[in-house]
Amino acid sequence: MKHDAAELKTRFLALLPTAEPAAPSLPKEPPVADHDHTDTHEDHGGRGIDRLLPMLQGDPLYLCDDGTGYILRRGRLFLLDNKNRELVEDLRLDGLEQTGKAPSRETVTTVVDLLSARARRDGEQVELFNRCGERGGLIYYDLGNGKAVEVTPGVGA
Repeated sequence: MKHDAAELKTRFLALLPTAEPAAPSLPKEPPVADHDHTDTHEDHGGRGIDRLLPMLQGDPLYLCDDGTGYILRRGRLFLLDNKNRELVEDLRLDGLEQTGKAPSRETVTTVVDLLSARARRDGEQVELFNRCGERGGLIYYDLGNGKAVEVTPGVGA
Protein backbone atom coordinates (compact mmCIF):
# COMPACT_ATOMS: atom_id res chain seq x y z
CA MET A 1 0.00 0.00 0.00
CA LYS A 2 1.67 3.19 -1.21
CA HIS A 3 0.91 6.64 0.26
CA ASP A 4 2.16 10.00 -0.80
CA ALA A 5 3.87 12.29 1.73
CA ALA A 6 0.96 14.75 1.96
CA GLU A 7 -1.51 11.96 2.76
CA LEU A 8 0.78 10.49 5.44
CA LYS A 9 1.27 13.93 6.98
CA THR A 10 -2.50 14.50 7.10
CA ARG A 11 -3.09 11.10 8.72
CA PHE A 12 -0.30 11.72 11.24
CA LEU A 13 -1.62 15.15 12.20
CA ALA A 14 -5.12 13.72 12.63
CA LEU A 15 -3.81 11.09 15.07
CA LEU A 16 -1.59 13.48 17.01
CA PRO A 17 -4.27 15.00 19.32
CA THR A 18 -5.30 11.52 20.53
CA ALA A 19 -1.77 10.33 21.28
CA GLU A 20 -0.59 10.03 24.85
CA PRO A 21 2.94 11.19 25.65
CA ALA A 22 5.39 8.33 25.96
CA ALA A 23 7.39 8.03 29.14
CA PRO A 24 10.85 6.89 28.02
CA SER A 25 12.55 4.37 30.22
CA LEU A 26 16.06 5.20 31.30
CA PRO A 27 18.70 2.55 30.69
CA LYS A 28 20.18 1.10 33.83
CA GLU A 29 23.85 1.83 34.23
CA PRO A 30 25.96 -1.00 35.50
CA PRO A 31 27.47 -0.49 38.94
CA VAL A 32 30.83 1.23 38.85
CA ALA A 33 33.62 -1.01 40.00
CA ASP A 34 35.98 0.62 42.45
CA HIS A 35 39.39 0.34 40.77
CA ASP A 36 42.72 1.45 42.06
CA HIS A 37 42.96 3.49 38.85
CA THR A 38 39.87 5.61 39.55
CA ASP A 39 40.66 9.01 40.96
CA THR A 40 38.17 9.00 43.82
CA HIS A 41 39.90 11.87 45.60
CA GLU A 42 39.35 14.47 42.89
CA ASP A 43 36.89 17.14 43.73
CA HIS A 44 34.02 17.69 41.29
CA GLY A 45 35.25 21.06 40.10
CA GLY A 46 38.94 20.38 40.37
CA ARG A 47 41.82 18.26 39.21
CA GLY A 48 39.92 15.74 37.09
CA ILE A 49 38.31 18.40 34.94
CA ASP A 50 41.60 20.29 34.70
CA ARG A 51 43.27 17.14 33.34
CA LEU A 52 40.49 16.07 30.96
CA LEU A 53 39.55 19.35 29.26
CA PRO A 54 43.04 20.04 27.82
CA MET A 55 43.04 16.57 26.20
CA LEU A 56 39.91 17.58 24.25
CA GLN A 57 41.13 21.02 23.17
CA GLY A 58 41.84 20.00 19.57
CA ASP A 59 38.62 18.05 19.02
CA PRO A 60 36.20 20.12 16.89
CA LEU A 61 32.73 20.87 18.25
CA TYR A 62 29.64 21.07 16.08
CA LEU A 63 26.12 22.35 16.61
CA CYS A 64 23.26 20.79 14.69
CA ASP A 65 20.40 22.97 13.50
CA ASP A 66 18.20 21.49 16.28
CA GLY A 67 20.61 22.69 19.01
CA THR A 68 22.30 19.33 19.59
CA GLY A 69 26.06 19.39 20.18
CA TYR A 70 28.61 16.93 18.79
CA ILE A 71 32.34 16.36 19.16
CA LEU A 72 34.62 14.80 16.54
CA ARG A 73 37.13 12.49 18.22
CA ARG A 74 39.60 10.42 16.21
CA GLY A 75 37.33 10.48 13.15
CA ARG A 76 34.13 9.60 15.03
CA LEU A 77 31.26 11.96 15.70
CA PHE A 78 29.90 11.66 19.26
CA LEU A 79 26.67 13.14 20.55
CA LEU A 80 27.50 15.46 23.47
CA ASP A 81 25.18 13.90 26.00
CA ASN A 82 26.42 12.68 29.37
CA LYS A 83 24.16 9.62 28.94
CA ASN A 84 26.10 8.70 25.80
CA ARG A 85 27.82 5.62 27.20
CA GLU A 86 30.33 5.31 24.36
CA LEU A 87 31.53 8.88 24.83
CA VAL A 88 31.73 8.59 28.62
CA GLU A 89 33.70 5.34 28.39
CA ASP A 90 35.98 6.79 25.71
CA LEU A 91 36.75 9.85 27.84
CA ARG A 92 37.40 7.77 30.96
CA LEU A 93 39.73 5.47 29.02
CA ASP A 94 41.59 8.44 27.51
CA GLY A 95 41.96 9.94 30.98
CA LEU A 96 43.38 6.68 32.30
CA GLU A 97 45.81 6.31 29.39
CA GLN A 98 46.99 9.94 29.55
CA THR A 99 47.28 10.44 33.31
CA GLY A 100 47.36 6.98 34.86
CA LYS A 101 44.06 7.64 36.67
CA ALA A 102 40.58 7.27 35.22
CA PRO A 103 38.44 10.34 35.84
CA SER A 104 35.26 9.70 37.82
CA ARG A 105 31.92 9.50 36.05
CA GLU A 106 30.97 12.73 37.79
CA THR A 107 34.00 14.48 36.30
CA VAL A 108 33.28 13.12 32.81
CA THR A 109 29.62 14.16 33.12
CA THR A 110 30.70 17.69 34.01
CA VAL A 111 33.18 17.79 31.12
CA VAL A 112 30.53 16.59 28.64
CA ASP A 113 28.12 19.26 29.95
CA LEU A 114 30.82 21.93 29.51
CA LEU A 115 31.62 20.74 25.98
CA SER A 116 27.93 20.75 25.11
CA ALA A 117 27.64 24.36 26.30
CA ARG A 118 30.79 25.29 24.38
CA ALA A 119 29.37 23.63 21.22
CA ARG A 120 26.18 25.70 21.54
CA ARG A 121 28.21 28.88 21.97
CA ASP A 122 31.22 28.32 19.69
CA GLY A 123 30.60 25.14 17.68
CA GLU A 124 30.50 25.15 13.92
CA GLN A 125 26.87 25.22 12.76
CA VAL A 126 26.15 22.15 10.63
CA GLU A 127 23.10 20.56 9.11
CA LEU A 128 22.83 16.86 9.87
CA PHE A 129 21.28 14.51 7.37
CA ASN A 130 19.47 11.26 7.83
CA ARG A 131 21.22 8.71 5.61
CA CYS A 132 22.03 10.98 2.64
CA GLY A 133 22.98 14.65 2.35
CA GLU A 134 24.82 17.28 0.35
CA ARG A 135 27.48 19.71 1.55
CA GLY A 136 29.85 21.82 -0.48
CA GLY A 137 28.74 20.26 -3.75
CA LEU A 138 29.52 16.74 -2.56
CA ILE A 139 27.01 14.03 -1.70
CA TYR A 140 27.46 11.91 1.42
CA TYR A 141 25.73 8.57 2.00
CA ASP A 142 25.66 6.89 5.41
CA LEU A 143 26.34 3.17 5.09
CA GLY A 144 24.70 2.51 8.47
CA ASN A 145 27.79 0.89 9.98
CA GLY A 146 29.53 3.99 11.34
CA LYS A 147 31.01 4.77 7.92
CA ALA A 148 29.92 7.11 5.15
CA VAL A 149 30.72 7.40 1.47
CA GLU A 150 31.56 10.70 -0.20
CA VAL A 151 30.23 10.68 -3.75
CA THR A 152 31.72 12.93 -6.44
CA PRO A 153 31.31 12.60 -10.20
CA GLY A 154 32.91 9.31 -11.11
CA VAL A 155 34.46 8.75 -7.66
CA GLY A 156 33.38 7.24 -4.34
CA ALA A 157 35.63 7.58 -1.29
